[in-house]
Amino acid sequence: MPCPPRPALQNLPVSATKRATTHTLVRESVMKISSRLGLLLGCLILALPSCDPGDDPAVSANGETQRPRDEWGIPLDAPVSEESRKQVGLLIQQFRPLDATLTSDHHDRWIEDQRARIDRVIARGEDAGNAALHAYTDAAEEPYLVRRALLWTGGLAAPESARELLHNLFITYGSPISDRTEAALVLSLTSPHLFFSDAKPILERTKVKRQTMPDDEFLVRGWVNACRETGESPVPMLAQVATNMRLDPTARWKAVKLMREFPLETIGQRALESCLVESNGDGYLRRMSAQSLRDLLPSESACALFAEVARREADVNFRAFLLDMMQTNCRGLLLDAEGLIQEPNSPPDLTGSKNDR
Repeated sequence: MPCPPRPALQNLPVSATKRATTHTLVRESVMKISSRLGLLLGCLILALPSCDPGDDPAVSANGETQRPRDEWGIPLDAPVSEESRKQVGLLIQQFRPLDATLTSDHHDRWIEDQRARIDRVIARGEDAGNAALHAYTDAAEEPYLVRRALLWTGGLAAPESARELLHNLFITYGSPISDRTEAALVLSLTSPHLFFSDAKPILERTKVKRQTMPDDEFLVRGWVNACRETGESPVPMLAQVATNMRLDPTARWKAVKLMREFPLETIGQRALESCLVESNGDGYLRRMSAQSLRDLLPSESACALFAEVARREADVNFRAFLLDMMQTNCRGLLLDAEGLIQEPNSPPDLTGSKNDR
């Protein structure tokens, strides 16, 4: 006899309080994974002739009562309004893939309509946010864009209800890494202090990452989001990320570039100077560091620093990059072949050979 469809969740009593809504959402997400694994093992171990626990279709393989849902995956007994169900259904439809053969104007309008739709649902407030979160717990077969829209809508419209679900997605292995990444970014905006506690040990690690987590680059972005929400300076963490060779290169690039968006701090300047002279072969990191220092330092200080680095630079290409930056940004202060600052009227010698006199 064929195995029954994957079991749904236990029909738990739902409270109108935020705490009950939160625990219901988390239970839906966690129990969905464990139910799938339990059913699979139950169907395979000892080659049992049947996995059907009975004739009642409302009972799962492990004896739990299924939770009936509407066509959008929202439990029928979830305490959300019919209008919110309708709006979340329209959101899901809007984010499903468009026919790839349509012309670009159709795709442009599709993207504009997506933005308008998600804003409209978020504007409905907590009720619509809870409906989106409930729909997410049954959206495993939906495209990534749909799951992403549901997470952002639910997180922004109902941050209290979403907190535990987003937190568990972020730190727990099992869900698609794309969903875990989006959950981390939403959490950084809606529960910044919780995000800080989760992301800090990952970004400050001194060993190679051994567990599957969202890429460091996105945690750096989330850290900046959280700092903007709390009013704290992200520069100390950005400086630490920029100089931490254990982190992904893309995270270090992101940290170096983001530092130029905030007021100059001593710790940030020292980190950028360290990256500027780093000898590990990451030319892109060094170039981004030079550009951030150009934007943050007074012109005279930046030019003096670039001249000093160029004087000792062994990489011909990077030295040429510094020379070009000075010609463009140092108001006539140029380097000669030995890396010395010339007078404004003296043309630069970019050939690398000394002038014969």
